[in-house]
Amino acid sequence: MNKEEYSKEEYEKILKELKDTEEMKRELEEKIKPLRDHRKKELKDDIEKMLSDEGFTLEDILNTSPDKNKKSNRKSTSNANYPTYVLKDNPEIKYTRGTPSEDIKKKMVECGYDPTEKGSFKQFKEKYMTKKPEETPQDTSQEDA
Repeated sequence: MNKEEYSKEEYEKILKELKDTEEMKRELEEKIKPLRDHRKKELKDDIEKMLSDEGFTLEDILNTSPDKNKKSNRKSTSNANYPTYVLKDNPEIKYTRGTPSEDIKKKMVECGYDPTEKGSFKQFKEKYMTKKPEETPQDTSQEDA
């Protein structure tokens, strides 16, 4: 009988420890929630700055994976209107968004910029490129009177 009593006592002790641990876990989760939210905002801001330095937005990156449910020709369905930049000394070389072309990377190196360095393209674009005047899109909407 003594062994049964010991087993019951041990069981109750472990059960109490388990309940206490679960309560402690809930308390810690409540404490960490605002800290996690703050850290998540910091990370988001850091990531957005990194992307901005490279000429991207968070949406550019999140929308780059292929989706089988979307049309393959996104240009015709996109409402986005991204500015086009051209090299000041060679307007034939254009940049709209995304990774700069090999011609632009070559020009960056010629001008002393490192195409792999964060923020380098943004500085290069500001100094050596100009925004191409917007082309007036054709109005495809039909007005019903």
